[in-house]
Amino acid sequence: MPDARPLPAPFPWRPVARLLAWGFVCAGAVYAAGLITGYWLLGADDDAMRRRIVTEVQASFAGLTGRLEREARAFVAPGPVRAALDEDLAATRGLFDRLALAAGPDAEVSLSVYAATGQPLAWAGRPSELPPDRAQDGESWFIIEGALGLRLVYVVPVLEGTTRIGLVSAERDLDVSGRGRTAATLQGALEGYHLETSLAPASLALPFERPGVADPASFDILAPTGQRLLSASVSPADLAATRTRWYQALQTITLAVLAGCVLLLAGPILDWRQAAPTWRQRAVATGVIAGLLVGARVIFQLAPAARWSTWTLVTAEAYASTLAGAFLSSPLDFLLSTFVVGSLIVLLFVAAHDERAPRYRRRAVDSPGTLARYAATQMVAGAVPPNGGLASGSKATYVEIARPRESYSVCVNSDEPDVANAERWVYAEDGD
Repeated sequence: MPDARPLPAPFPWRPVARLLAWGFVCAGAVYAAGLITGYWLLGADDDAMRRRIVTEVQASFAGLTGRLEREARAFVAPGPVRAALDEDLAATRGLFDRLALAAGPDAEVSLSVYAATGQPLAWAGRPSELPPDRAQDGESWFIIEGALGLRLVYVVPVLEGTTRIGLVSAERDLDVSGRGRTAATLQGALEGYHLETSLAPASLALPFERPGVADPASFDILAPTGQRLLSASVSPADLAATRTRWYQALQTITLAVLAGCVLLLAGPILDWRQAAPTWRQRAVATGVIAGLLVGARVIFQLAPAARWSTWTLVTAEAYASTLAGAFLSSPLDFLLSTFVVGSLIVLLFVAAHDERAPRYRRRAVDSPGTLARYAATQMVAGAVPPNGGLASGSKATYVEIARPRESYSVCVNSDEPDVANAERWVYAEDGD
């Protein structure tokens, strides 16, 4: 009597190994690209990074001073200023309108026109009070420290011949953080100003705050006239923190690619599970898929993005839970954990449904007796009328499926049989 037990489906080692190999290749390529990009952006060492920050800060101030100079010099013509001094209301109103148009709707730049004595004649935006000593100077650049931070101010005289009849000032707020060295935090420690750059924050010092001993890590921010506006410095700790955050981000992205590869391994395992003839093999395949889902989630958690990013999606600012520790510590962790738990639930439902569905054993045709029984079954099936045993209006189509050492008689209750899916409805010759 031939062995009628179903043959076990072989494990898909080849597609699994191929996916793993490609996953490691992609992760390695991402990591190598991150190292090269970091070397290009951050430089080889701290000195190279500091030079990049100096260049960025100086270029930023060059753009600011260039705009303020253009805006102020557009109003140095003596005619409108003389008319405003002579109390010409129409000319003064026109000067106000021109200043408002130049300042723009957001009033990012504040413009003012003064008399030679320092008396305001017209203005636009949110100008600050001009220091009296500055009203007596010629063209000058300086920094004003106010309640809202630092403001860069440019003053240019209005000349009528060789006589100074007025002043034009252009100013704007500097995008700096901090409360100033004259203010104290709640802990009582003094806090200075900081200018954020793309690499690391630069600490700012006003001209009168310059230390007596020159700091090799500091640099001066100069006006177009050569005047020193501010002194800036970048601490080695901030440079090291920037480099650390870069490598942490690179680890997060690399592990995310590797976790995605682990999830892709579920594809060939699902195919193996679909072809498995026994419940034991299907249970093993289900366990492997569940392990892949959990493993991918753990890989995601090895290098969380909260270590280097302040985005609310990856931090506990918007959401955090203590139920599962790090796996529910941010909105992104919640989404990933929900995906894994939902996938596991769906996997269990599918496994339970598949075990309840009827399955039919495959009978091997490898002896004269079974071959004779198969031939007799085919002849009887051919003698049955097309509509015999079926509902009215239906057709019975018999499809033969031949494999090495196997054959089946398939009855498809359909007007147009789907031969490709016929194996789903395979019946053995003995009616099992």
